[in-house]
Amino acid sequence: MGTNGPASHAESDDESIKGFEIEDESHFVDKKFKTNYLRDCLEFLRYPESKPDAWKRHKYGLERIPVIMAHKPFDGRDLAVSLIKELLQLPNSFNLEGFDEKKSAAVQAIAVCYPQLVVPELGVTVSSKKLS
Repeated sequence: MGTNGPASHAESDDESIKGFEIEDESHFVDKKFKTNYLRDCLEFLRYPESKPDAWKRHKYGLERIPVIMAHKPFDGRDLAVSLIKELLQLPNSFNLEGFDEKKSAAVQAIAVCYPQLVVPELGVTVSSKKLS
């Protein structure tokens, strides 16, 4: 067996145990906010700020857009311009942590997948200064 036998066995046991970080909220996400559809994300972003759970809807809508876009969704072409318009006008009303980065990631994901559709809209929005 040698001196490395038991020690390497103990090390492999330690490596197979995965820790659970309390900051990871993904285990606590309400199922109604889990989506794989861009239409749901658009609805989340449009959800009235005065309603309960609006901050959660905005947060998860922002977070899911890049993930969904990476899988080339069937409705991407149809919703790209609407999503860009909504994202560019979306203010950080709930002071969400990492809001600007999430918003930027969502805009970039859509623009990379559908540049021919969203670049003209980006130009119009920037030139009219309708950014938030």
